[in-house]
Amino acid sequence: RLFAAIDRELNQAKQPNLDRRVIFAKVFPGAPFQEQQLRYIQSFLLQIVKTYLAQTEYADKAIQQQLDLSRALQKRGLDKYAERELRQAKELLQKRNWRNSQYHYQRYELAQEELSYSLLQKRTGTLNFQLVSEELTIAYIADILRHSCSLHMSQSMSEYSYDQKLLVAVLQMVETS
Repeated sequence: RLFAAIDRELNQAKQPNLDRRVIFAKVFPGAPFQEQQLRYIQSFLLQIVKTYLAQTEYADKAIQQQLDLSRALQKRGLDKYAERELRQAKELLQKRNWRNSQYHYQRYELAQEELSYSLLQKRTGTLNFQLVSEELTIAYIADILRHSCSLHMSQSMSEYSYDQKLLVAVLQMVETS
């Protein structure tokens, strides 16, 4: 009711009045004003809004959802379904157009999850530790390079100088690879 009262006040009233007493009277008609009760419902509403915003952000991350779902299924012993979710995550990742640091980080997470799954299944044969290492390295290097571009741009517009010792090593590594 608090959200509805605030929404009505902001969107329908010609002169919105968000005074605490006015809002309380709309939420609890006929009840005497209680500051503590209003604070409680404001706190509950804020928590609901935060959860909604986080869920909205998470809804845009299909690959992360697949990985999290696979992990949850695996914890519950539903290995067949967990494996299917990993395959779907891999398919979603393959369809992505961009090959940026986020792409490689998600490939790292997927490889890490596949490796963990294989270890838990006690499967014999070769385990692909190399892919995990390579994807994490590529993601990290791509982030360092992207961040360095931002630092150079900032440095060119200000007098502040940034120490980028790691950038030199990364550039040498990229040039020799």
